[in-house]
Amino acid sequence: MKKFLTVKNVLVCFGFVFGLVAFFMMFTDQLYASVFGYTGYVSYKDALFGDYGAVLSFVGYLLVLVGALCGCCLAFLKDKKIRNLGTLVAALLLIVGAIFIFLEPVLYASGDFKDTIKLAAGPIVAGVLAILSGLCYCASVFVKDK
Repeated sequence: MKKFLTVKNVLVCFGFVFGLVAFFMMFTDQLYASVFGYTGYVSYKDALFGDYGAVLSFVGYLLVLVGALCGCCLAFLKDKKIRNLGTLVAALLLIVGAIFIFLEPVLYASGDFKDTIKLAAGPIVAGVLAILSGLCYCASVFVKDK
């Protein structure tokens, strides 16, 4: 049991959990707009798939999911070079996905009220968790196996 409880495996586990939580944050309110003292929230269906939907943000969430799953699956490979390279690619997918998530208000907003549309708490937490997940995967590559 002790041979499986290494720092590398713990980092991969944290990266996987952070990545999954970041993906499931897709189902929260994505944007909000404050106009004339009133605040309105935009649900994920309208923000990602509506008329002015930011499909690139949906692609970002998919990149986060693929990166988290690939990073976890690659931890079981025997070949260290392929495992390390694949883990770094998974970390890159997670970080690029987080960037796409942070671009959501820019892609969604149009017209006169584009300055009033801001990210809600869900995508901010998702982006931060995706970046943390990518950093955990990167750190797991550079930690020595014992």
